[in-house]
Amino acid sequence: MPDTPGPADTAPSAARGASLDAELDAALAALDGLTLSRLERVADTLWIQLGALRTIEGAEGPRDVGEWALHVSCPWRWCASDRVLVGSGDLLTPADADVELEDYDWDEPGASWLDVRLGELAAHLAGSPVSVFRATRDRRLGLRLELDDDTVLELFPNSTPTGHVSTEFWRVFQPGTGEAHLVGGTFGIDREA
Repeated sequence: MPDTPGPADTAPSAARGASLDAELDAALAALDGLTLSRLERVADTLWIQLGALRTIEGAEGPRDVGEWALHVSCPWRWCASDRVLVGSGDLLTPADADVELEDYDWDEPGASWLDVRLGELAAHLAGSPVSVFRATRDRRLGLRLELDDDTVLELFPNSTPTGHVSTEFWRVFQPGTGEAHLVGGTFGIDREA
């Protein structure tokens, strides 16, 4: 029978997990009150900038970033009380009703219904800014951003851990500061430089 770790073996891991849980809770609390300042799609990832935008020098030149950023790689939806406003599944729907599905390239900027809806929401946010009222998480690494316009952004991871592949669900970080990113995935919560 294989050795099973005893309490002494698991204590450092449990302490590290508790520390990361506390860091994530603090990062989510820091989002409270911040404005959603930019929404964009990069490949199949939703990038959200929160708080006042500032320009930083990136690997590909200057870039406007928020005080905090949330990159979402798992399924998500942004809902009003009576409907889904936009969701990650919209990436697979062509924006052009006349395009043949076998010719559809979701990775082409502007080609998906997701791009259309994000563009419409970005235009709406430019005229009517929306802020995070409360950001919370669940035990399965789902995140929930309740917004001050009574809409909700929900992230719901849907992958299980394997021994051979890790899947990232989301990351929350302060762009341009050099601070570590908090990353949630099939591996749990981790800190990434």
